[in-house]
Amino acid sequence: MEDLNQLRKAIDQIDAKLLDLISQRIEVVKKVGEYKKLVGKPIKDPAREQERIDSLAVQGKALGLTKEIIAKIWMTFFSIAYTIEEQEGAKHD
Repeated sequence: MEDLNQLRKAIDQIDAKLLDLISQRIEVVKKVGEYKKLVGKPIKDPAREQERIDSLAVQGKALGLTKEIIAKIWMTFFSIAYTIEEQEGAKHD
């Protein structure tokens, strides 16, 4: 059995990778906010949210993740994205 410190170190390394990916995602979200502002699109897109969650749930199932877990994580991402898009000046519906 692995030592707790080794397991925590593994989690820390994964967390560092996640931070990098989240940072990349936020940079793209900012561009989405700029685009939405330019064309006058509303920030929230419930149909897109559901489409992404459904698609990711299929991918996640193959990795042992439930749709509930996927939905909780991505709803948090969507919420953060809306906040960033508002800061970028996109139209709020």
